[in-house]
Amino acid sequence: MDFSGYDLNGLHLLYLSFEEQQNNVTEQMEKEPDINSLNFKDLGGRLLYFSYLAEAVRLEIRKRQAEKLLFSVEDIFRLVGQYDKYVIINFYRSSDAYTIYGDEVHGHLIYGRKLRNALTEAISVEHYNRTDGKILIDTIGKDTPKVKQLKTEGFLASEIYSISTFNHDPNEVAYRKKGVKDCIRICLTQPKKDTLTPS
Repeated sequence: MDFSGYDLNGLHLLYLSFEEQQNNVTEQMEKEPDINSLNFKDLGGRLLYFSYLAEAVRLEIRKRQAEKLLFSVEDIFRLVGQYDKYVIINFYRSSDAYTIYGDEVHGHLIYGRKLRNALTEAISVEHYNRTDGKILIDTIGKDTPKVKQLKTEGFLASEIYSISTFNHDPNEVAYRKKGVKDCIRICLTQPKKDTLTPS
């Protein structure tokens, strides 16, 4: 299948469409009383076809993510991490992070002092290198294995489909700010060339 006409968002929607088709066919197969019927065999063929297409799209998404990151470790630190903003992260449905954590995680990103210093230095230049890497997040919730895994193993920056956060003074670290915080939501689903992706 030719995916050249699709950008990453288009591929993500295509993946969701094929995934929905797989689910619909699976439901139909579960309702078919005779597994030896022609209808069941036809449904099995359709399920195999949609599974093949979904896997092809998943592989194309991963290939493109590796070639050109939507969000890099440095971008995320520059926009969210250095200000300790509360963040909501959505994953590509085709990603391992989605399989492990579900559609969305939220909380504060975790940076050790050494990493924070290195990233602060990395983004101090106008055209910084953009790399993929692990993102760790401290999320609100019971101390479950997934919450622990988010803090220790995290997920890759390339698995992120969108980032949302709350607006506040970009020059002030959130935890140092006193009083009521401004809760206007901004969304960063597509990076703007002048803000997220260095030229």
